[in-house]
Amino acid sequence: MNSAAGYAAHAEGYSTRATGYYSHAEGDTCYADAKGAHAQNSHTIAHAEAQTAIGKYNVQTSNYALILGNGTAGKRSNALTID
Repeated sequence: MNSAAGYAAHAEGYSTRATGYYSHAEGDTCYADAKGAHAQNSHTIAHAEAQTAIGKYNVQTSNYALILGNGTAGKRSNALTID
């Protein structure tokens, strides 16, 4: 079930959640939980304002603007982060 609870938020795909204002979550089990956050692909989490998380199973952090996850269900990891 998808959930778009933030003002002007958008969630699409399977089990996605967009709770931040203007946030967007798409794909499989992706979460955009901050203002202007964007999470896409598979099991990604964008947890900071204006943060984008793509790929799969990224490590949740608020230190970066862009995160490319390359983890697995058993171990989250990031292939690339950009401030």
